[in-house]
Amino acid sequence: MDKIFDRSAYRRALLAPLTLATGVLLAIAVLAIFIHREDEAREVRQRMLRDVDAALRLAVESDTDKLTALLSVLRRDESLQTIFVRRDRAALLAATADTFEQLKQRHNVTHLYFMTPQREIFLRTHHPLRFGDIVERSTALEAERTGKLSSGLELGALGLFTLRVVTPWYDERRRLLGYLELGMEIDKTLARLHELTDLDILVLVEKNRLNRLKWEEGMRMIGRMPDWDRFPRFVLTGKTHGADASLLNYHPLSKGEIGDEGMIYAETQDSRIIGFDKAPLLDMNGQGVGYTVILTDATEIRATDRQALALLIGGIVLAWGVLVYWFSRTIDRVYDRLNLVERERDGFFLQSQLDSLTGLSHQAAFYRALEFHLDDCRRRQSALTLLMLDLDHFKQVNDTYGHRAGDEALRSVARVLRDSVRPEDRVARYGGEEFAIILPQVDLEEALPIAERIRCDVERLSIEADDRQFAVTLSIGLASFPRDADRYERLVSAADSALYAAKMDGRNCVRAVAQCDAKMVLNRQSSGACDAARET
Repeated sequence: MDKIFDRSAYRRALLAPLTLATGVLLAIAVLAIFIHREDEAREVRQRMLRDVDAALRLAVESDTDKLTALLSVLRRDESLQTIFVRRDRAALLAATADTFEQLKQRHNVTHLYFMTPQREIFLRTHHPLRFGDIVERSTALEAERTGKLSSGLELGALGLFTLRVVTPWYDERRRLLGYLELGMEIDKTLARLHELTDLDILVLVEKNRLNRLKWEEGMRMIGRMPDWDRFPRFVLTGKTHGADASLLNYHPLSKGEIGDEGMIYAETQDSRIIGFDKAPLLDMNGQGVGYTVILTDATEIRATDRQALALLIGGIVLAWGVLVYWFSRTIDRVYDRLNLVERERDGFFLQSQLDSLTGLSHQAAFYRALEFHLDDCRRRQSALTLLMLDLDHFKQVNDTYGHRAGDEALRSVARVLRDSVRPEDRVARYGGEEFAIILPQVDLEEALPIAERIRCDVERLSIEADDRQFAVTLSIGLASFPRDADRYERLVSAADSALYAAKMDGRNCVRAVAQCDAKMVLNRQSSGACDAARET
């Protein structure tokens, strides 16, 4: 059978209980929310903050992709290569100053380095007076070790937490000129995240990973006033625009304590409720160097608990609708898959319905197999070619050598056909001395040499019956889906027409049907052509 159930009945049988069960579970969830609204509100808030943390990581990945693309443009600039090879620092600065300014304004790039093959800084375009030092950061070391682009968040010598992308710089002969690096301070990424979420974020770095003098120098270099003594264990190295760092005084981190994991709420002197959520700040090597603290003003949420609860219920109803829609789509996919499995099972069953003389599929099995393969090729949007084959002058074989010899000829030709095709192809005895071959995923141009090889193999075949040897030949007609026909009945008719043309052209040849009834003729060649076809 082609279908298990009617589609609508199948959907009703599965979707109704799933929908009812989902509705009951969601109703229980709503009841639990009413009973435990304080705990549920806190859980939702924590989940939201975890999502924000994931969004931050996604933003870093996006910025990495952007810096990688910008570096790709810079390293292909032959004029920069020429200047760098001459080691003309002034000319290189002049050539890149405007470009760096554009990168800074348009893409928030804050660092542009040119390094020698020894990782010595030749030029900091963003700070041209500092050069000659050797870079020992992990990104540069990895780029040197692997010879490939390296990227990651790193804590620099000046205590600036920066997203860096470093790439080897080769000339057209693949000689290493040095290394290019673009950097973006994490503040730029935080600013973009703040625009999207309206959340305030603080970045704290452990003091034991910094040199105080260099850190203070770095803060002044980017226009900030350093405050080393503000907190006992950490320094504030970055924050989103408008974030109130003084609120950190209500968190254990301000006293040097790590504090509990998860959300912490505190009430300020002006009666606001502030939520703190912190996450470890990791560099590219996975080492913790500090914390990212997300500040949330929960005052309004606490004051408007009922409104928040109503919105939450609305969200649950929306989720229920989405689940019902997902269930519906999934049931449709399962339904289609079950029907496909059913048809495949029928295909395997048909393989057992063989012609008793030749061991090939008989005509009924052939038609069902052809319809199955056509459906599969239609779904895959691929071609299929059908070969119709007929033994030439078979009646004369029976009259001359007897019916036993004719049967042996049919068996011998069947063996040749079976050995000449792939396991996934289908060979059938269409009737009498006629055979058919289905070639799925094969177009007409690919099938023509296959047909010619089969013709030659049969022509070379020596058949023995009752101590007498004789030979037979084949006429072959080809038609291809969807080129010549879009249904199996029309495809068989087209292949039959091509077979008739082969017989009219003298037999022992191959003919193919093309669109608009034009013929693609593969002329019968000499025995040398048969050798070539066999080698193919």
